[in-house]
Amino acid sequence: VYGIDRLDGDGVIGFDLDDVTQAALPECPDVELVICGEVLEHLSNPGWFLTRLRRQYPVETIITVPNAFCAVGFREIQRGYEHVNRDHVAWYSYTTMVELLRRVGYSIDRWGWYRGDPLTAEGLVFVVH
Repeated sequence: VYGIDRLDGDGVIGFDLDDVTQAALPECPDVELVICGEVLEHLSNPGWFLTRLRRQYPVETIITVPNAFCAVGFREIQRGYEHVNRDHVAWYSYTTMVELLRRVGYSIDRWGWYRGDPLTAEGLVFVVH
């Protein structure tokens, strides 16, 4: 198991996923599955990152993102407050994720909602290759 995050830690490789000067992601031999959980909404260039990820690790990949149309966010916007993590730079819906994944060459094996009812659930999960 390898972990890649902003800072080094116990079993974690520190790496700036937005650094376009880096030719590749950290070397992690024998990768069989990639889990990219709640990452894309933090990145300045998610398409560039996903393209690099797919090329370097051409294995089954699980990607999760918060749902732009979640019930909690909708309730907050009705109160005049945008409910968003201050580190997020993008909102994703099913449609925008499908288009992003298509543009970078991923095929969607399956997808679903998590934490809530369809359409207004907290997030989306995609299994791609």
